[in-house]
Amino acid sequence: KQDIRGDFYLFDSAYTMLFSTNRDKVVEEYLKSYLERNRNDEAAWSGMVFMYDNWNLRRKTPPSCIMLRKIVGETVTTGYGGFVIPADCFDNSVGTQDLSLVVTNRFDRVFTAGAGKFINERGKLKKEFKREQGLFTMEGRWYFVASKEALNGNVKIFAVSDCTAFIQLIIISIILVLVLSAVMIYSIYMSARTIATKKTDIMYELIAALEEVEKGNLDVKLDIRSNDEFETMGNAFNIM
Repeated sequence: KQDIRGDFYLFDSAYTMLFSTNRDKVVEEYLKSYLERNRNDEAAWSGMVFMYDNWNLRRKTPPSCIMLRKIVGETVTTGYGGFVIPADCFDNSVGTQDLSLVVTNRFDRVFTAGAGKFINERGKLKKEFKREQGLFTMEGRWYFVASKEALNGNVKIFAVSDCTAFIQLIIISIILVLVLSAVMIYSIYMSARTIATKKTDIMYELIAALEEVEKGNLDVKLDIRSNDEFETMGNAFNIM
């Protein structure tokens, strides 16, 4: 259903190439080697799909997906046929989402073009990459990944979103809240301490004035300007 085209290769039962739409000797030799190694592996053929990384062959071109099937006669295998599809063919079909789509086979070999930051030198996912859904960190950045299997578990698709800016915003917000809370608590503490100290000094002043009266000194005066009940008490004391 996609507007994607690959190269077709056809081999006989002796792994001799009979026809291809792209005379690429490197890919041809790779396919022949694969067929020879897996000719008796029924599990490999039941999956039908496998992937390899062109990086080990070309060092420049993107990885490719290979889909091969046996051509079986009544009693024997008469040949092999299939397609080689470069990963960059899928670039236009992944949309414009602000995320990275990473496709791997069951051995974690990466097929998707443009996923270099998640790939090690062997063309596989880096060990720091999280295989299940959730957050993970890699090389100082935060990512969120969601994954899904396809083709009976032979392929895994990862949607990876870079959450670094969002996480940094959350961390900065938390720090600001903590700083503002600390400033507010300190301000309340200092304000309460100042008020308590001021009230205590006024009380000592009242006590000292009463002690003078006890001694017979009726000329003592209070000068309290606190704009509260203590100022009222000071004025009443002066009147008495």
